[in-house]
Amino acid sequence: MTGQTTGKEDAGGDCYIKYDPEDIQYFGACRVIRKEFEYIRRRRGLPGQEDDCDKGLPELNLSGLALSGGGIRSASFSLGVMQALAHNGWLKKFDYLSTVSGGGYIGSSISWLLSQPMDAGKTHIARFGLDRKHFPYGTYPMSGSDPELRLKAKAGGSQAEGADAPPGLGQIYKGKLLRYLRQQAKYLTPGDGITAMSLVAVILRGMLVSLGIYLGLLLTLLILVYPLMHYTPADLGFAYGGNLALWLALVPGGLYILYSLGFALGTRLMSANKRERADDTEPNSKSSAYLSRQCYERCTACLLRLTLALLILGAIPPAYDALQALGAKAAMASSDFQLSGSRSHDGSLSFSGTLEAPVTATDDGSSNLPGWFGLLSILLGALFGVLAFFKTSSGKKGRIPIGLVVVIATAAIWFGLLLATYHIAGKVLLAPGWGALAAAGAGIATAIAIGRIANINYLAIHRYYRDRLMELFMPDIDKALDGNIATRAAASADKMPIHALFDANTGRGYEANPAPYHLINTNVVLESSNIPKFRGRGGDNFILSPYYCGSNATGWCDSKDFMDGRMTLPTAMAISGAAVNPGTGIGGQGVTRQPLLSMLMGLLNIRLGYWAPNPDPDPRNKRKQKSCKNHPRGIPNFLTPGLYEIFLRSRLNEAGDFVQLTDGGHFENLALYELIRRRARLIVVCDGGADPDFQFGDLANAMEKVRVDFGTLILFDCEDLQPLVPRKKTADKVADDEIECAERGYIMCTIIYPDNSQGRLLYLKTTFFEQLSADLYGYKKAHPQFPDESTSDQFFDEKQFEAYRELGFQTAWRMMQDDSVRNDAFVRPLWANN
Repeated sequence: MTGQTTGKEDAGGDCYIKYDPEDIQYFGACRVIRKEFEYIRRRRGLPGQEDDCDKGLPELNLSGLALSGGGIRSASFSLGVMQALAHNGWLKKFDYLSTVSGGGYIGSSISWLLSQPMDAGKTHIARFGLDRKHFPYGTYPMSGSDPELRLKAKAGGSQAEGADAPPGLGQIYKGKLLRYLRQQAKYLTPGDGITAMSLVAVILRGMLVSLGIYLGLLLTLLILVYPLMHYTPADLGFAYGGNLALWLALVPGGLYILYSLGFALGTRLMSANKRERADDTEPNSKSSAYLSRQCYERCTACLLRLTLALLILGAIPPAYDALQALGAKAAMASSDFQLSGSRSHDGSLSFSGTLEAPVTATDDGSSNLPGWFGLLSILLGALFGVLAFFKTSSGKKGRIPIGLVVVIATAAIWFGLLLATYHIAGKVLLAPGWGALAAAGAGIATAIAIGRIANINYLAIHRYYRDRLMELFMPDIDKALDGNIATRAAASADKMPIHALFDANTGRGYEANPAPYHLINTNVVLESSNIPKFRGRGGDNFILSPYYCGSNATGWCDSKDFMDGRMTLPTAMAISGAAVNPGTGIGGQGVTRQPLLSMLMGLLNIRLGYWAPNPDPDPRNKRKQKSCKNHPRGIPNFLTPGLYEIFLRSRLNEAGDFVQLTDGGHFENLALYELIRRRARLIVVCDGGADPDFQFGDLANAMEKVRVDFGTLILFDCEDLQPLVPRKKTADKVADDEIECAERGYIMCTIIYPDNSQGRLLYLKTTFFEQLSADLYGYKKAHPQFPDESTSDQFFDEKQFEAYRELGFQTAWRMMQDDSVRNDAFVRPLWANN
């Protein structure tokens, strides 16, 4: 079974690594981490060595920086944190950069910019780095002076004393990059002809194509079963009403009743065999009674599904006939009405006239009202589906419960589809000649061909989202420096495979200027996994990194072979931020995990996630030897795996040829999980997620998962969290009833790993705390929800972007000035040799 066999059985070399249950040090991923350690040693300038997973990997005292989800808010906050860390020389000491969702925007931007060689003659910088002089977006402030000197100047000291050198050309160019980012943070509507209507057009395109394809498939089905829906027993010589589908529903329904009665009688025999089971010589085998109960539960579920399907099919013709009668009645019209009168000899009046009616909508005497009603119902369902999408992405509770919106949308769209296709099927089959049938066949063939050929990823919202993120966060450096608009500044990153970040032969890699090993965290959807842990959570943490891509559930494939080497850095970044997707939710929970909503979103092709080939080259274990080379899967299309979300939901697991990848926050939103797996001794977490009520949900979810999966304890208690929670100021301080302030924006705790070794966790959070600068105070007064504005707001202006960036900088700066933090044994190596 996937996820339960040892990696030693893999005969395909290291191009594919299967989860190894015997690996208790790194929980199945030792061979993946061994490759990462080779890079970390090389980056530190240490000699290489051959590590053996059977003997355990040596301790490297690793450190990692984790950037959380939270959209553009988290990206802005995390940028400020990294600017402060770079200014003090801490950033370059981290071995790992682990990102998820919004944190991945800025993390991937740094990875991209560091990989690009520059024209030193023009910019005076040969390559960006992670120290004060070379950080791509500069360090605070852009004038080049140190924040400490600003405090000295405020206290009356001389700013010139000990001031940094004046900014050189390199600093100016870095300032241009920051300006490029800051002033174009409304990345979804960048301008240059790409506006909000462009986004609407992309959403509608995906919906129309998807509905057209699945309408063709449904029409094929209804043409095949049309005789069951159209004809009645009376047409066969029986004096009964109702169509054949309704009568056929009695067959599985009757079998269910008979099976249930037979099972009830069989319980007597099961009870009589109780004593015999106690003397069973094979205690690990299933008893006949247990097997019979499981058989009943499986078979009756299938019978009830078939009964329900036939009842639904049988209910469409009566509804269709009722609408047709209504249409015929409404079509009664006086197209030619004449009236004449005369007076008789006795003085009475008599009138006569003619009325031509009814006037029907078609030549065959039927009404088109059912067809139009079906189309209207589809449009209504699609409208409510889009409403559900935006309500889900906003995370706010509206006046209309999301559950009600989902039920209305699902019922409307399915009723409309069935009604419209039944109408078309009747016109096709009852029309004289073969013309209508030939036209329908051509339409169905076209729909199926498009469904088979079209790449479902390219027709969903994902690609629009991916391109806009790439334009903002991964521009061509020279074009960004020249002040080009985002849509005209990105070209090279579009073709940048993630494995090329470390490819020294291309001149792109980190060899000339090493950077932390980047782990981009995503979630693989496993709603129907055969492994209870994955099924209950709805997924597993799936990494996209320069060396390997995969998860415990699927195993890991060499990034050069994954998707034939076509997984690009922009695509990985967008997948990690695919916040709204069928069958998912933050931390594995949420309304989008409801089957009805998932089916609706799949039908309308409303998704930010991405269908990718399974890293496992043989997910159903049909081959004796596994190799991730030469196993073509084709492209993900609307039939395979598109139907998985709508009908074949049992295929949403680790055994499918394709797996769906979504926002890493659907598994764990702090990007902490994989750093704990690697036993990092120091972890700095930037939590930029929206948490206006300070419930610390993302932290609680991460603590639970690393405790359950890795046996690791993060020793935060309720009292430790209180300095982060804003409160009204005490009476001895200046009163401001409108603004509540936290004590500080960071806390520190101990990590205890399974072998009782320890580590340290520094946790930075978006909270408004005392001693922040006046501009942040003014922004808070004008925007009371700051710094926890909704993640659905992805349209930051300059002030909003700068407020979160500056909050991140000041939070990290005060943390680095805290002696209890600086003097901690796990933290000291970050600055001791600077």
